[in-house]
Amino acid sequence: MVAVLNSQNYSTSNGILQFPTGWQAWSHTFTITEDERFTEERYGHKVIPAGTIWPSNDVNARGVVLYDVDITDGEGHGALLFQGAVNENKVPVKPTKDTRTVLPRITWFPTISTPGLGNVLDPVEIPAATTNTMGGLKVGEHLNMRADGLMSVPEASREQHGVIRLGDTLAVDASSGSTNVVAATATQRGGIRAGNGITMAGDLATVNPQRGITVDGDGVSVDTGHGLQIQNDNRIGVRLANESGLTVDADGLRLSDTTKNTLEESREIEHDSSLTGKGTKTDPLTAAVGAIVTTQNVSNALKAKSQIVALTALENSADNTALINAVNAIVAALKA
Repeated sequence: MVAVLNSQNYSTSNGILQFPTGWQAWSHTFTITEDERFTEERYGHKVIPAGTIWPSNDVNARGVVLYDVDITDGEGHGALLFQGAVNENKVPVKPTKDTRTVLPRITWFPTISTPGLGNVLDPVEIPAATTNTMGGLKVGEHLNMRADGLMSVPEASREQHGVIRLGDTLAVDASSGSTNVVAATATQRGGIRAGNGITMAGDLATVNPQRGITVDGDGVSVDTGHGLQIQNDNRIGVRLANESGLTVDADGLRLSDTTKNTLEESREIEHDSSLTGKGTKTDPLTAAVGAIVTTQNVSNALKAKSQIVALTALENSADNTALINAVNAIVAALKA
């Protein structure tokens, strides 16, 4: 009959137990003849150390030697553990996969049976994690690992990649998680879209100039053409030749008085023989000798009504009151 030891003793000699309660062991006598191969020499004694897997570390294992057993005198009594928690770092040789299988009531620490692995407690090679498979990770660049195993991403800086905080011009889409640049407004910087006259090539915006406009490395320039110029206030103005007799102001283009007089002197009125003179201030129109001065006669005498501008010279032509009145009447008629 085999005796079963069931102890709640909290003290062990060279203890191999992870927890000193709940263990069970067989009583067994070890002999120098069969078990000398397990012994160690200690001060002249042959001792089977606690934690020895007996009789072999394989499918034939029946238990674990609970305490040191001295068999110097030929034999020694001890106990073979078959149930309990064993600290595998305190045994001479760690258990094999087969030993763990045939001694299922022994839990080996610090290696613990976990769901999905059953009782296979040999060191497990964890596969590398992928997009579709959980697995092991290595701490690479731009990651921090604390002593307690907590992994974190450092804050980004000019010298280091890392976590960034969103500024005022960035927004995160709640559904996709993507980061977008907010649209620019009159009071906020942000993203813009290329409108009319602008072409985007990658991240480069280019202005599409029309005729007369040039865009180059120096900026935007305008070909003003003849008679125009860019003034100091960056406005386009009329270029006037020296002594042209022209001036430009807010009201438009003006002739000087001298230029007006010159034009008036050079503008002659074409007429028939019923009138004499050129129609200028120095040579005004007058009635020919013997001619009858009437509104109709003067109107018929003029060759071109478009010369009405020069008719004002008639008002200074002579002292003939009738002629002046007639000319005024003609001017009024032509303007109507």
